[in-house]
Amino acid sequence: RFGLTYQNANIKYTIGQQVLTLGSLGIMFDNSAYYGKKLSAVKAFKLDAKAGVVNLGAAYAIMNKGEASSLDQDVKFATFNFNLPVASNTNLGFTYAHANSFNTYKARNAYELQADYSFGKAKLFGSYLWTSAATANKSHIIGLEYAPTDKDLFIVFNHKVEGNGELINGMTGLDNNQKGFYYIYLRNINKN
Repeated sequence: RFGLTYQNANIKYTIGQQVLTLGSLGIMFDNSAYYGKKLSAVKAFKLDAKAGVVNLGAAYAIMNKGEASSLDQDVKFATFNFNLPVASNTNLGFTYAHANSFNTYKARNAYELQADYSFGKAKLFGSYLWTSAATANKSHIIGLEYAPTDKDLFIVFNHKVEGNGELINGMTGLDNNQKGFYYIYLRNINKN
């Protein structure tokens, strides 16, 4: 990754080659799994801002042809998202993205609704995504996080990503055209 980042008050600008993750757990687009390989990053301008209690984000990116085996021309895409806390323990979010036509794919729009609800040491989260592709155009995540201590976090979630249920086929952070469960345990080993 290389580029420039500038932060001023509640706005952060990042321009250059970078990893982008769109949607909950990268369900819409995530190129972090390719980091260090031929497709290491996308060229992008990314903006993150906070307006009151609302978190906003936007990006314009280009993935160059030949960087992934399925690309024979550049793919350009733009995205906008927001996250709004509607209560002290509840957040709602929305992500929109548009990718230009490439290969045999028509230009595609992707939309995602996200929500999470915290209670005690647990958090229930979910998202529903759909695209403008004609068929197999939906995806979802539903899961639970549990943090029994400040250092331990357990996560379990169910997902389903249909064949066209992401912004660019094969670039989801999950498993394209698959469904199943993930079971994750994270431990903070930092003494602080």
